[in-house]
Amino acid sequence: RAERGGDTRCDRVAEIAASPKRFPIVERFKGEAQLFVVGSMWPDDWEVLKNGWKEQANFNPQTTHYKLLIAPHEINPAQIDRWREEAGVPSVRYSEATPEAVETAEVLWIDNVGMLASLYQYADYAFIGGAYGDGLHNILEAAVYGMPIFFGNKKYDKFQEAHDLLALGCAFAVADGGEFARIFADLRADEPRRRELASCAANYVRANLGATERVMAWARKRGVQNQ
Repeated sequence: RAERGGDTRCDRVAEIAASPKRFPIVERFKGEAQLFVVGSMWPDDWEVLKNGWKEQANFNPQTTHYKLLIAPHEINPAQIDRWREEAGVPSVRYSEATPEAVETAEVLWIDNVGMLASLYQYADYAFIGGAYGDGLHNILEAAVYGMPIFFGNKKYDKFQEAHDLLALGCAFAVADGGEFARIFADLRADEPRRRELASCAANYVRANLGATERVMAWARKRGVQNQ
């Protein structure tokens, strides 16, 4: 007899979100702008995002009131430098960021590890990498804070939370830069809808809390019965 215990990862991300690490440099970088966080970005993700932003002709956050925080999946300084050049806007690496530098930067590149789960607390939108290649990375880390979530449309089938959030309408599996640009532009033009989708994502995680305790209770019960 099988019983569904839920997803303990929801409990884990909720635990992190209850007391996230603070990053004053990121707070200063964001300021009053909205923040688009790209987490665990692979080269294939970059190509889609870069083309999407440029297709909108709205890459410049100084005129569109959003900034970009990008955390590559692999920290390769030479590759980050190439991406910075391709972006063609003022940017800074986190390791080199000063309060003065982030005032004029439009993109903040995260060039270290261990920060991403807490960085989503500052996000108004997120794109989670991996789904054009090896497989989608953790989208619950972003969903717990509440935001519309984008990811690639190829390698996400084995993640139930991706299917659930797509069905709820608060996540988007995009095929290319054009599709991403269209959906993102629509959301940026409709702030009430963006907030509605943000609440939808956060509510999904809240609705799935408690799996850890249910699994432990089941194990305790089985342990007593088997003695």
